[in-house]
Amino acid sequence: MAVLIWPENWYRFASSSFTLRSVNFAAAHTWTGGRSVNGPFAQLWMADFVMASQAWDDRGQEIAAFFSRLAGQAGKFRIADPLRRRPLRDRRLAPTSETFSDATQFSDGTGFVSGYLPDFVTLDLAAVKSATSIVLRGLPASEPAVLRRGDLIELRPSGVPSETPNLYEVQFNAPTDASGKTRVGLAPSLRQGFAAGDMAVLRDPTSVFRVKDDEQGRAERDVASIAAIGFSVIEAIV
Repeated sequence: MAVLIWPENWYRFASSSFTLRSVNFAAAHTWTGGRSVNGPFAQLWMADFVMASQAWDDRGQEIAAFFSRLAGQAGKFRIADPLRRRPLRDRRLAPTSETFSDATQFSDGTGFVSGYLPDFVTLDLAAVKSATSIVLRGLPASEPAVLRRGDLIELRPSGVPSETPNLYEVQFNAPTDASGKTRVGLAPSLRQGFAAGDMAVLRDPTSVFRVKDDEQGRAERDVASIAAIGFSVIEAIV
């Protein structure tokens, strides 16, 4: 079954959580009250979404059909964290609007928006599986924190989305040098190796998920044909 993509115009959520969960083995010490912890053995993304109310005849029916196509836990789909679709730097940026070279604008009076980071950059160096940092190139030069702790990056080998998850969280503010390069600490550790020139997606980074169980995505409809839809997902690391 193909990996589906959550549509752009469905990113309307009343509430959501999007968290990197760690799996550890912990054992209590009977006599001391302490605890031994080994791990983490795995880190994976888990998310919960409650959609804004949907008119059944407008969009609710479409969304319900999407979950039918998933066939419960059997299917996989890509979705982004709705609150981290751009790096924090860009979310805080007041962009400037530029005109064409002849000083004209588009017919609606707007111009080009400048100042944002590129949609993607590339790896400057190869990185091995389980590495906890990568070097990126193609960013604005000499910025003290071009990427910030908690930003999300999706890595794509040869620019192609992988069928397995490759979503990572930036662990430290990342300053760039005069060439627009920076080393970025990531969690979880790399799920696979990457080559120099592979893509690092900064805008709309996604991961691959399965619904948590076969009951997810059920639409509850009221007498006014308004649908309430919520669902929980877990990263499809296998």
